Amino acid sequence: MPAVVMGWLVVRHWVPLPFWDEWVTGAMLVSWFDGTLTLRELPAQFNESRALVGRLLQLLLIQFGPWDPRKDMALLFVTVCAITLFFFFMMRRTEHVSGRGAAVAWVGASFLCFSPVQVDNFIYGALVSSFLSSLALVAAGFVNVSRLSFSTRCVANALLALVITYTFANGMLLWVLGLPLLPPNKSLSRRRMVLGYGSYAFVATAAVAMYFTGYEKPGHHPEVSAGIKNLGNIAHYLVLWIGSYFDAPGVSPLAAGLTASGIFGATIVAVVTAMTRTGEWRPFYPGLLLSGYACGTALMIAVGRVGFGVEQALEIRYRAFSVFFYLAILALLVPLYAMRSRWIGGRARIAFVGSCAAIALVALVGWGACYPEGYRYMKLVHSRNLMLLRALEWIEVIPDNPDLAYLYPSADHVLRTSRALRQHNALRVNFAKPAVARNVRKPPPETMDESAGRLETCMIDSNRNLYVTGWAKLPFHGSRANCVVLAAEQRSGEFKPVSVMEAAPVKSKPVGEGKVRRVWFSRSLNTANLPAGDVLLGAWAVDLKKKKVYPLAGARWITADQR
Repeated sequence: MPAVVMGWLVVRHWVPLPFWDEWVTGAMLVSWFDGTLTLRELPAQFNESRALVGRLLQLLLIQFGPWDPRKDMALLFVTVCAITLFFFFMMRRTEHVSGRGAAVAWVGASFLCFSPVQVDNFIYGALVSSFLSSLALVAAGFVNVSRLSFSTRCVANALLALVITYTFANGMLLWVLGLPLLPPNKSLSRRRMVLGYGSYAFVATAAVAMYFTGYEKPGHHPEVSAGIKNLGNIAHYLVLWIGSYFDAPGVSPLAAGLTASGIFGATIVAVVTAMTRTGEWRPFYPGLLLSGYACGTALMIAVGRVGFGVEQALEIRYRAFSVFFYLAILALLVPLYAMRSRWIGGRARIAFVGSCAAIALVALVGWGACYPEGYRYMKLVHSRNLMLLRALEWIEVIPDNPDLAYLYPSADHVLRTSRALRQHNALRVNFAKPAVARNVRKPPPETMDESAGRLETCMIDSNRNLYVTGWAKLPFHGSRANCVVLAAEQRSGEFKPVSVMEAAPVKSKPVGEGKVRRVWFSRSLNTANLPAGDVLLGAWAVDLKKKKVYPLAGARWITADQR
């Protein structure tokens, strides 16, 4: 159910819009099409990571149609599904855990991995590398609990660790965490063990050494030494990092992090006690593996990023990793119950199950509390992405549109990259046609009726932003305009389009002859793109299908004094 709900939300709200870091991928694709991409560029450093696998993946996807970030979103969703399945298979192969226990763990993992707090991550395809790193971890764990031979485990886990090392920075943890385990109840010769572990260590050393050859700390990142010196801030950062997974209205991330840390600590104490009493550690291997991954990743992020401030731990993208803190608790509790149920009394068993049920209930309530907020947030992100998609579609007409700064810091980079990809028919974006562009670059007629709509409000608000409202439709058949282009004319006669907005049905009501429905729009705009001095603001309703534009009535003057 959680996977189906998340899949429905993603498909309903995804937009074919390259966003932020994805424009770096776009530049790489331009080099590929121009024939200038070199082998040296493929493993080049991006932030702290060597994104070799991610770049190769993009070159593979571009062979199946134009560049479309929705492909990455679909791959990300499939990756998370695979994570939950490998988690189930790993638990199913764990000693003392029954099929029912593994199924219970899988249900809990599904609710955690497809939590509504992850909605923003699921519609940002660039994060697929983060989830692939986690997929490699659970796959390596499954290999270690499977019936595969020792030599096969060495090869499989070495390949997984090698691939993920050059996918995301924390993939290097897999060299330690994915160390091949000796098969239980099987004796191996000393020669085979030395050969297997020696080969594994050699490949690990070579891979990590090559990773750091020519490595440079990103210039915009704080010094690591400054973060290490302040252990209090690191502890605060870690608690917020853990608690951010239940960040919802009325829930304090700090309180949630302290509570989860307390539960984790109590679980670890109970696990150590059980291992000491029984001498068995293999039943807890999956949970310990996930614990090491969650804690190791959290420590790497905290040391490297605490210089930005402890609140940076609440970044949504980190939830791709903080979920493993809770998966680790789940993977430890299931075998702990399976073992303790054999040698504790009925009352103690009831108390244990009751405690776990209480924790699950609190977590479920937290999940439900996050869902309305997550859904609202996804709708806001969807509206924002539609706005930015319109800005990208009209980038040739309005290259200095301030909205482009939200798409990527350098609007010139977006313009050059999108133009180059268009030449290769490699960008799935419906750019404004030349005929439409020519029409919106001309001043509208002096006399206009309301056949296409009206600009109702045009004013500077208290934040010095331009606030615009109005309604628009396409004449003759009354359907919704694809978008509305706002344009400004100076007293000297100079005219330029300044912004484009979605004609979203904010409000509609039947009016006039034939009861045609008005589609209202409302938007607050940055005034940076307005010409200097007094300007006359007008708007056009755009029909992209017929390549026509229709002027809206109600043009308004904005004086220099108002700004």
